[in-house]
Amino acid sequence: MSQTKVCPLCHREARVQDDYIRCEKCGEYILDEDVPSQISASLRLRSSLYFYVTQYADALKEKKIIPNFYPDPPDESEGMLFPLGPFGQKFRKMISVYSIEGLYPKDYNDRISKIMVNLANEVQFIGNTFSVKQYGDPDKSHLFFLDETYGFKTFGLQLNGILEMLEKLDFIEKHDSSTLNESTYKIAPKGWQLVQEYQQSHKTLPQGFIAMWFDPSMESAEEKIIKAIQDSGYLASIIKMKEHNNQIVPEILFEIDRSEFVVADLTGGRGGVYYEAGYAAGRDKPVIMCCRDDEFDKIHFDLKQKNGIKWTNEEDLYIRLKKRIESTIGKRSPI
Repeated sequence: MSQTKVCPLCHREARVQDDYIRCEKCGEYILDEDVPSQISASLRLRSSLYFYVTQYADALKEKKIIPNFYPDPPDESEGMLFPLGPFGQKFRKMISVYSIEGLYPKDYNDRISKIMVNLANEVQFIGNTFSVKQYGDPDKSHLFFLDETYGFKTFGLQLNGILEMLEKLDFIEKHDSSTLNESTYKIAPKGWQLVQEYQQSHKTLPQGFIAMWFDPSMESAEEKIIKAIQDSGYLASIIKMKEHNNQIVPEILFEIDRSEFVVADLTGGRGGVYYEAGYAAGRDKPVIMCCRDDEFDKIHFDLKQKNGIKWTNEEDLYIRLKKRIESTIGKRSPI
């Protein structure tokens, strides 16, 4: 039975049932049992998770996809179809919290843009305000991607410094309702313009979609593909399901559209993998093709001329795939 608790990401009231959380601000998501303690220990992780769920909550809700954040590779036996009672059936998207940290800002400009996107999400509409307590505000810290490297005692100085900088850049302006204990701000026209430009230029995630044969014999290969993507600094997106009568194709196409590239392992000759790889190529997404060496000769004739990865074992697959991602897509150094 669900009960009212606090959302681990935004610290607002939320409906919590076991590991499932339904928050008015963050949407619906799942935290495996070891993840809440990781969030409590790392503001960097909390900030990155909040940015992910809030920026893509509407799209995930529309496609009935529930992000499931986990610390380690998922157990295949759990399946991917998640029944939510009166809310209907939704597909569980497995996301490693290690890879989600790749969303943490990489430089000054990225940080400023993401802070403004967070603030726009906080106020929701033009003319509305947001307030921040003087000398630090634990409930708002995740909005500003504060750097915990220097210790929590510096959070107040960092927060005030960021607000002062945003004012000088004309992205926010102080509202006359500010008090001695709390400062209130509006997003200025220049700030709204920055948010719009950022969102228009970041319609894809730093994500690699995996298309492959979900057979027990491929579990080790699946883990190595996920690891190669994550160790290259990207989110690994994979959709698996148990037998049912729902339509999975729209969810798959949605994830491909959101991804920067696709890894298609052709081992097993599954028609669905060819379909997903073809769709990705038609959307101008880079497709990295792989196949186990004992089945390489079975690849369809029209794809044999493409430079795919012929792997002999799972470790070989990991090494070669990671190298291919970093040399053709680019390496995003995990934080």
